[in-house]
Amino acid sequence: MRHPTGEKIGGTVEAFRIHESVQVEDIGVTSIRCRSAAAIGLLPRQSKIIDGDSAIMKYHHLGIPTNKPQPEETYLERYKIFCTDHEKNPFGIQWMRYESECSLPDLVKHMPHVAFEVEDLQQALAGQKILIEPNSPSEGILVAFIECDGAPVEFLQFLR
Repeated sequence: MRHPTGEKIGGTVEAFRIHESVQVEDIGVTSIRCRSAAAIGLLPRQSKIIDGDSAIMKYHHLGIPTNKPQPEETYLERYKIFCTDHEKNPFGIQWMRYESECSLPDLVKHMPHVAFEVEDLQQALAGQKILIEPNSPSEGILVAFIECDGAPVEFLQFLR
């Protein structure tokens, strides 16, 4: 199989340029070797990103801060936030409304964050600027936030 640019591809796309228009679903690719984080936003929700030889990251959701109550919000008392279910829309959008008593970092409360499921949270955090230390907001999951180029990024590890 060939990519629209003529590059040969197999189970993964070895070259992916942000300026190209690629319908990943149409070529049956389930993972993409991505050299630019900017390309991540173009991937379908089920895509996996492989960063060199490190762990696989899978897009999970996009958290967007808001001041307006949203339909079907869930309240997380421990964190003093309301959030919507990211699985109720095809793009994984999760609205986040923070109470004034919320002690999370201002960067997380005021800027959208992208979240990725990782296989190994400690490996994903290695060498990163940690905003929120690993914690368990609910049974069976570990999460942590880092800062990357001035933006918050969330990593989630599901304990199996």
